[in-house]
Amino acid sequence: MYKTNLDTVLSSVSPNINTNGFYNSSVGKNSNRVNVIALCRADLQPSQCRDYVKNATVEILKKCPNKKQAVFWHEFCMVRYSNEPIFGTLANFPNKSAHSEQNVTNHDAFYQELNVLLDSLRNHAGF
Repeated sequence: MYKTNLDTVLSSVSPNINTNGFYNSSVGKNSNRVNVIALCRADLQPSQCRDYVKNATVEILKKCPNKKQAVFWHEFCMVRYSNEPIFGTLANFPNKSAHSEQNVTNHDAFYQELNVLLDSLRNHAGF
């Protein structure tokens, strides 16, 4: 029943996300309840937001099969679902992450430049 509720609530996200790029909903009761939130970057047009969220809801099921809780962060949006309340609850997950380095041709140089950038940002943020 949880999987059915998860599929139902995730399929409702993209068509119902509001013009501000936010959506939340719940389906089911007790241990089969699924809560979901989605958020898009503020500079996206509503149609772009819907497309990114639609892709994210597909990817979250692929990357996190048979999970009661998951969060999918993308450059343009975030989708999170849980069998527990989302609002007012500290999320100390994901405890597993995945990333792609397929466009990085020289990983050592990339991480060296990344560290320089992050050090610079840290120094500027302190002021």
